Amino acid sequence: MTTYRLKDVGYPGMKHIMSGATKVGSVTKKTDGYIATIGNVSEKHETENGAFELAVDMVGGQQVPKSAGTTHEFAERILRWLEANPTMKTTYMEQATLMDCNGHDYARIMGAACDLLDAAAAFEGIPALALVRVRTESGEINTKAWKPKRQADTSETHYRDVIIARGLAHNHTASDYAAIQNGLYAFRGMANRKAWEKVREKLGNIGKRAAGLD
Repeated sequence: MTTYRLKDVGYPGMKHIMSGATKVGSVTKKTDGYIATIGNVSEKHETENGAFELAVDMVGGQQVPKSAGTTHEFAERILRWLEANPTMKTTYMEQATLMDCNGHDYARIMGAACDLLDAAAAFEGIPALALVRVRTESGEINTKAWKPKRQADTSETHYRDVIIARGLAHNHTASDYAAIQNGLYAFRGMANRKAWEKVREKLGNIGKRAAGLD
């Protein structure tokens, strides 16, 4: 059965309806309530969630469990799990399942949450944590992490191997976890890209800093 969730995209009075990582509709605030639309189906209710539930029922789907949340909330929950299980590695799909979310639908979102944790660690000068302990289904470290988006852009990304080695060698302490939590707090209300921009504003060449070479 297809699962659906609401996603806050920063527009007052409107949220996207998502199926996995794909936008399939929206819920919009009107003067007399809310209208939820998925494909050709539109349903109205006095509350946002009520309209959403009606539309999902009409298309024969099911809501993602309400234990799901924002990227920041997922990041905080992953951080707590990593601290409680300091010797264990995990995967994006495993973390999604632990949070009562569909692993296939939510693996990509778990990746985004881990990217936010990586930004928080860099912001606070802590060796990489989520990068080395939350992995792809094959057990590999995310091959896209610290890779250039453009072929010529290597000013930060050529530190990838050193960043990974530093994270693997480091035993993260309680104070490290607290610092990463503080970093997440500093990113409240920011998407991942904005969070990394904030890291760059503070640190300059974040690859060099994350590698512990500056």
